[in-house]
Amino acid sequence: MDVQLLQRVVQLSKMMRQVLVATVGGEGLPHLSVGERLSVRGEDGVSLFSWSCPQTLSNIQENWHVALVVWDVRSDEGYQLLGEVQAVRDHSVLDGYLPNEAPQVTPQVEHELQVRVTQIMRFSHFAHTDMPLEQVAK
Repeated sequence: MDVQLLQRVVQLSKMMRQVLVATVGGEGLPHLSVGERLSVRGEDGVSLFSWSCPQTLSNIQENWHVALVVWDVRSDEGYQLLGEVQAVRDHSVLDGYLPNEAPQVTPQVEHELQVRVTQIMRFSHFAHTDMPLEQVAK
């Protein structure tokens, strides 16, 4: 894995302040959500921090494959990370933090999705190859 490329993707995510998260459940139904930030984990991984949708978490329990997209629409610079969720950790928990609101049935949890990245591809509005960037460079 190209660690410098992974770091570039993480830097772009910090500028954009959002990461698209695509999952598919056991029934084959896709789901798209948005995460807040990425950080590099080792030589081939990232941590995604997100106030995850219940469907995202359900899908990950059934199918650990995930696609993460970081994209600057204005410059059309973007990357798609394909990988496998290795672990889901509770990062922050909020429950009943708005005093005038009814208590939540379930706690509101910011999760850390630890993802082993297997491929990095360009993501763009314009035509582009879906070949991993490491193969394109060869």
